[in-house]
Amino acid sequence: MIIGLIPFSSPLPDQSVNVIVLENTPIRPRTVTEIARLIVPGGEIRLHGPAGKAMHKAVIEAVQAKYPRSTAIQMDGTTLGDSTTITTIIRVTD
Repeated sequence: MIIGLIPFSSPLPDQSVNVIVLENTPIRPRTVTEIARLIVPGGEIRLHGPAGKAMHKAVIEAVQAKYPRSTAIQMDGTTLGDSTTITTIIRVTD
């Protein structure tokens, strides 16, 4: 299952999503918790947008707290006006 929008509380069961993609979506603390709850071992999380490195880092830390061997790649993107886009890819390993 692939989902692109995670509400604050999802009816989906724990470890039920293979790929999570958030693009230009606000990342709130509850969203971080839901991402870590929903992603399966072996899954991938892709974050892209002007959300800021702090929120991307929060997602990385939440996933790595549950799956310590997970890896993350962060890339700074282009600057448009006052906003710089950031892309983060997290590979979840149990």
